[in-house]
Amino acid sequence: MLNQRLQFALLIVLVSLTFSCQQKSKKESEVNEEIPSLIIDELNSPTQESLRGISITNNRTIWLSGANGTILKSLDKGQNWKVLPSPDKDSLDLRSVWAFNERRAFIASAGFPSRVYATNDGGENWQLVHENLDSNAFMNSIVFRNESEGIIFGDQLDSSHFILLTNDSGQSWKRVPKANLPLPMPNENGYAASGSCIAIDKLGNYYIGLGGEKSRVFFSNNGQLWTAMNTSLKDTLDYFGIYSLAYGNNQLIGVGGSFLEKDHFYHPTILKLGDSTWHSSQESIFGYRSVIDYCASKDVWLSAGSNGIDLSLDGGQHWIVKSSQALNTLRFFKDQSMAIGANSDGKIFKLTID
Repeated sequence: MLNQRLQFALLIVLVSLTFSCQQKSKKESEVNEEIPSLIIDELNSPTQESLRGISITNNRTIWLSGANGTILKSLDKGQNWKVLPSPDKDSLDLRSVWAFNERRAFIASAGFPSRVYATNDGGENWQLVHENLDSNAFMNSIVFRNESEGIIFGDQLDSSHFILLTNDSGQSWKRVPKANLPLPMPNENGYAASGSCIAIDKLGNYYIGLGGEKSRVFFSNNGQLWTAMNTSLKDTLDYFGIYSLAYGNNQLIGVGGSFLEKDHFYHPTILKLGDSTWHSSQESIFGYRSVIDYCASKDVWLSAGSNGIDLSLDGGQHWIVKSSQALNTLRFFKDQSMAIGANSDGKIFKLTID
């Protein structure tokens, strides 16, 4: 009788284990079926210069900028590119570009001489709208939250953080007073790896990612008065910090690491809109990441850097390696599953989430 009971109990256990394994296999299969593929197509590029700045204004117009005064524009989703004239002969490193349409755009040079140019004729002619001749001036990123209001963020200058503000559609720029900014740490600056260290949420609030002694984020609802937020990124390496910030689906995600340590693990930092605390992702990313962007049509995030591209389906909590292709920058077309990316070799790619 005891042997029969034992045999019956073992049978129940075996049946339970079999059912559990079948269910687990079914769930894993369902998850795998839901993971989208990333299709990468290299496009014809007219340059071999490093490309870092990108702006996509509608469903067809793309602006790219980079080293040695390089400015490119496409009016057909990247199938054909026009090399635009450089604003001057100083071989500027144009790491950030912001365009409103195919005719109106702004570009900012990263190092000395530190300049901002505007065009209203599609890049055929450029007007100097700001210049800083201090040899330490370095501008990381330029953004606008509407047609008239925008900011530029640069590295520390004269023992103060450097933010320029415009309220007249970029025709003039004024530096935000030191008293309106968080006190700087001795080693604290932004990064110009992709011209994307600034993000704007759906309410028009500004967020700026920094690195150095701490990976902080500066916040402002008007561009004039700023506060500092600590994040969950743990700075353990030189040049460690937030290289790129992006907003999507009521949250912000910051990625980065250190460009000196291209193969290391770290956790991206995430802020839910309305919250005041940044949290680490549940899963780490392997590798320095210079850019992140959100695809609203698929509700997924793409992050890229010097050793590849990762995709997240759950708001940045977990990451799936999709490619080893190196990218400096990328940006999605609005309401489409297609993005444009570029890298340090001047190569340009179409990335499609399928």
